[in-house]
Amino acid sequence: MTTKAHEESERRDPSHRLVCESCRVDWRIAAAWRQVEPPSAAKDITPKEEFVYHVVGAVRRSRRAASRQRIVLAAAAALLFSFFAGLAHEQANEPRPAVEETYASAVTPSALDGFIPN
Repeated sequence: MTTKAHEESERRDPSHRLVCESCRVDWRIAAAWRQVEPPSAAKDITPKEEFVYHVVGAVRRSRRAASRQRIVLAAAAALLFSFFAGLAHEQANEPRPAVEETYASAVTPSALDGFIPN
């Protein structure tokens, strides 16, 4: 893209903006700045006290709910951990069956085999 100096009359021509990309960008930026309000024109907005109280209350309720949820999840994780730790401790203290017994239980047909149709 080559940029060249344009005369003022050429820049103001609306059809010129269709062909010249740099002039089109300049025109869009100028149009956007015209739509922005100056800071002195902005109104000083003060919220109502009721609105502030409602927002603060909603934020507090949300934080309490999130805290409650974290506590419940932490308690559930602790219970699950203690259950599995106890189960592992219980299994570690049981005597292991002999090799012959484990092989025999694998070969012996189950009591439920009579209920399954062939």
